[in-house]
Amino acid sequence: MVGVPLEIRSGRFSTRFRVYHQSSHAGDGYPAQVAAESFESIEALGSIEARGLRVYGGGEVVLNRGPSDMNWVVAHVGAEWRPVRWVVVALDVQSSQEYRWRPGHSVRAGFEPGIWLGGRRGGFFAEYRTGQSPYGPRGNIRYVGAGLHMSQ
Repeated sequence: MVGVPLEIRSGRFSTRFRVYHQSSHAGDGYPAQVAAESFESIEALGSIEARGLRVYGGGEVVLNRGPSDMNWVVAHVGAEWRPVRWVVVALDVQSSQEYRWRPGHSVRAGFEPGIWLGGRRGGFFAEYRTGQSPYGPRGNIRYVGAGLHMSQ
């Protein structure tokens, strides 16, 4: 993924605008099994925070999708809750025009001990995802995972 983000924060409010290109080249024959091998997208998200809760929403318009040239729209909404220091619980819902607005969602929970590794935030999280994936395999997906997440 390659993109140019513009992020603005003022008090409890933040927003992100970005234009990006995402490309997957997993081998011959594989692209026929996925919704998109590569595409460009324009995304806008906004959020507000108060007392350990952050709520966000927005969407994106996906352009120049390969292997098909059809454009489509994706809506995002979600929330992160930090009930106590270091603990994070999050819900993310994505719905796309491609799948007649049937939502896919993920629930993530874990520990984010603070700033480390060169000033980046990081933590250990478990995640459960189910529903449609606006960028991945056609049809329903479901997975459980765990990992180290890094952000700025």
